[in-house]
Formats: sequence, structure tokens, C-alpha cells
Amino acid sequence: MTANLIKNAIGRYIPESYRPFKGPDIDYVPKFIPEVFRGTRTESKVRGSIRDAIERTGLVDGDTISFHHGLRNGDAVLEQVMRVIIDMNFRNLVLAPTSLFPCHIPIIMEAIEKGVVVQIRGGSVRGDLGYLIASGGMKHIFETRSHSGRAADIETGQLEIDVAFCAASSSDRFGNCNGWRGLPNSVFGFASFMVPDAKFSRKGFVVLTDDLISGISPYLSIGMQQVTDVVEVPTIGDNHGLSSGETATQNITPERLKTLSNIVSVVKAMEIKDRLPCVQLGSGTGLAAINHLAKEGISIDMMIGGVTEDLIAAVNAGLVKQLYNGQCFDRVAAITMRSMWHVNTPMDMLQYGSPYRAPVTGLLDVALLGAIEVDRNFDVNVTTFSNGIPSKAIGGHTEVAHGASVVIVQAPLNRRGNIILRDSVTTVSTPGRYFVDFIMTPDGMIINDQKTNAKAARNIELKKKMQGYGVKFVSMDEAVSLAKSKASEFPKPLKPVFGDRVVGVVKYLDGTALDSIREVKNVEEIRAQKGK
Repeated sequence: MTANLIKNAIGRYIPESYRPFKGPDIDYVPKFIPEVFRGTRTESKVRGSIRDAIERTGLVDGDTISFHHGLRNGDAVLEQVMRVIIDMNFRNLVLAPTSLFPCHIPIIMEAIEKGVVVQIRGGSVRGDLGYLIASGGMKHIFETRSHSGRAADIETGQLEIDVAFCAASSSDRFGNCNGWRGLPNSVFGFASFMVPDAKFSRKGFVVLTDDLISGISPYLSIGMQQVTDVVEVPTIGDNHGLSSGETATQNITPERLKTLSNIVSVVKAMEIKDRLPCVQLGSGTGLAAINHLAKEGISIDMMIGGVTEDLIAAVNAGLVKQLYNGQCFDRVAAITMRSMWHVNTPMDMLQYGSPYRAPVTGLLDVALLGAIEVDRNFDVNVTTFSNGIPSKAIGGHTEVAHGASVVIVQAPLNRRGNIILRDSVTTVSTPGRYFVDFIMTPDGMIINDQKTNAKAARNIELKKKMQGYGVKFVSMDEAVSLAKSKASEFPKPLKPVFGDRVVGVVKYLDGTALDSIREVKNVEEIRAQKGK
């Protein structure tokens, strides 16, 4: 069924049932919902099985369930729980995970096929699930949010969770749990993504662990006052799956070296005095990259975001003073972080980038972000491929862009013939016209001095100083033209044929709708071309 559409502030059409994005200023006055009261009795909450726990929560058809991705592509909890839910013959459930990874897709596809799951209101979809959504194969509209956008929607009642299922590497019988201690292959760090679910899930918060201890659990991520049930399972997963895809450490290639040199120029041009800069250089930042900055005289006060083995080494070497940590991106980091409380501050996603409080992302002096596509308006797509297939997670992209002082999007002009810097992105994930200050390409930097950017005058001054350090700038017209020229050297990718039906909606930090994801009529042809 085709929805009636309305136009939002950036000219994108969204279903009229959603609040349209109105611009960079959050004008929505939130009505915070109260935390759920779990009772006053201090008692064991250990249940004999996942099925027993589900029955005790009172889960019924049509409810919304959630999971977190602390173990990323090594998670085994979602599959175990969904298998029981399928066997219990539930119907019409809404799935609201923090994110989804390839390990999750087969069981979710089965649940959709059997009518167990009819909508996904989560962080991301990938692989076959993206193709299914793009083809119109889901009953209800898919919703994608950033990390903090999801948390904010939960605490304001815009995303209601009925039962949450939380993987924990260790828990006591009362439900005090964490991801810091436990079996070496199970630890994953702070269970940051589940803090809002623990506070606000209406019927139950179920902890699943493979390390049920007899005493009282230290290193709390979630306290017993927010837990209704505890289930011991054979395994919650394997933390070797933490490092994958976009979180893998990047080698220092000539292109990466050029990027780092530009970052040095940006920091120097900002002329930060009386303190060290706070930066976010992307999830794949390695020790070699931080070493390069140090050699150029740039020491770092604080880094924000996911933690890796290399970042821990940088802290130990004195190159980074402290970390603000939301998740771990590799096994070594997960195992090591519990001994680094003196330099590490765990944060949940309400603290990270909520639009309704002073966010941690507001501490950032410089942030480097990636893109699937970026356009003349500086708007960024990290949600769908250019063919319209949902494929990636927004992660913390939007809240970092919203909070950081200088925001740089790094992107090539094209990838194997697919134009990255283009006239208009396929899907808007971050309204960069308001927040992105520079686009960094291999062929030069592009300044955002448009009227929509409140920092335009400041950016012009930064550009002058950066040019003094040898940074090359190109105009947007030059860069877009060059992107098209370079793409012509490759075979043309198959263009999507979009239908009228809206199959997905991208939501902004305040719950408004940024853009629609349209049905793709030629999904099978696109899939076949990709498989060649």
C-alpha cells in the first residue's frame, strides 16, 4: 500500500504518519516516560530455561522485543531466543535491536517468513534482509535510527520496548550483570546499548549469561533493580566476532597518511589553547595513525567511541590521555578494559549523543566520519547502497556530526564506478548541510560555506589557515565533475528502479523522519549483478 507523503525541511518526502524533520534545532519538547518499577523484593531471578523466562514476562503476540549487539558478529543470544520464540508460535512481533549483523540474519529471515516478526524498528539490516526489505517483503515499514536516536526514542516513549533480552558475560542470581568479566571468549565490554531498555522495557528485562556466579557481581553495567529474569545458557557468543568490517584497524596507506596529515592541519588551524584536543578519527583508527599525529606534535586529551587494542596501546604509551567508551571493537580491548578504569569512562547511548541533554559528542573538537555517499548539499548516506538496498548501520554518525566542532567526511570520489560524491544522495542519514564542515577526498578538500551551516564563517577562516599548511582545496563543481569522469572508466552499475511504496524510514535524533527508503522493483537483477 502506498502511503500519503509530506515534504520535510530538507525536501525529502516521508509518510504523513511520521513527524517530519524540521531542521537542525530540536524544537520537540520531550515527554520523558518514567522508569519501569520492577518490585522491591531482593530474590533470585534465575529461571530454568529461555522459555520459562519468556513465559514469566507475559510476552504476547504483537509485542516489541529488543536485543543488543555488544558481541557484534559473534553474538549467539539473539538466535537462541528467537529459536524459542519461533517454537512457541508467537506472531506479529516487532523486533527493535540496537543493530544486526550477518550472524543474525538467517534466524530473522525465518521468523519473518513464518509471520513471527512483521516489523524491524532497529539500527540496521544487512545482506538478504536488506534485499527483502527493499523488495517490499516486510509487512510494516522498517525504521532505522542512530545509536543515541534509538535511546532517545525509548526514553520519550516513541519506541516502546515490551521485553528486552540482554547478553551478559557475567551475572549473579539477582541480575547484577556486566560484559567485563566472565569467560575469555564471552567478555565484550560495557553493555551500553541496553541501558535504556533496562530502564524502560515494560514487561521484562531478561539477562542471558554463560557465567552465572554464586556471589554478588562487580563491575555493574545493569543493576538487579532493572532485571526481571536471569537465564544461564551454554554460550552467549564468541568475542572473536567483535572485529569485523568497518571496525577493522586500517593500515597506513599513502591515502590514509594524507588524511592524517590533513587532520593535523585542521587541529593546528583551530589553534586550541590551554588543553589538548578531543578527537574521533573513526572506528578503524590504529596505533600507527595516533603515532603519526604524535610525531606531528598532536597529543590527544580524549578519544570517544569504540575501543580497540591499538587505542589501549596508545593510552599506555601516553599518546591518548583518556577514553570515553561505548563499546569494544576487538577481543583484546574487551578483555583489557576492565583493568583500565583509571583512564576509561564507560558511557551509555543516552549520554553519548542524546538531543535532550548535554552529549558527550559535544566534547569533540574534530570528528572524522565516513560515507557511502555524500552530495552537493553535504548530506551523507550511510544507510543504503546507491542501488537503494538497506545495507549499513548509522551507528553514531548523526550524533557525532551534531555534536562535534569540526566535522569532516572522508570519502573517495567513486568506488569501482559507483559515484560517491554526487548531486544528491540516495538516502539521507545525516543532514550534513547543517553540520558537515569539510569533505575530504583524495583529490582535495571541499569546504561547506553554505548558508545552512552556522559555522560557515568559521570554516572560511579555517580554510585559509589550512591552505597555509599546504592543504589542497577543490570546489564542489570540480569534485563532482571529476567523480563522474572517473566513474566512466568502469562498467556502469545497474540503476535501481524505485517504486512508489515506502519500505523504510530514516529517523533523526529527535524521532523525526529524515528520509524514506523506497521499494526497489529490480532487486533480483541488482542481486544478480552483485553476485557476478
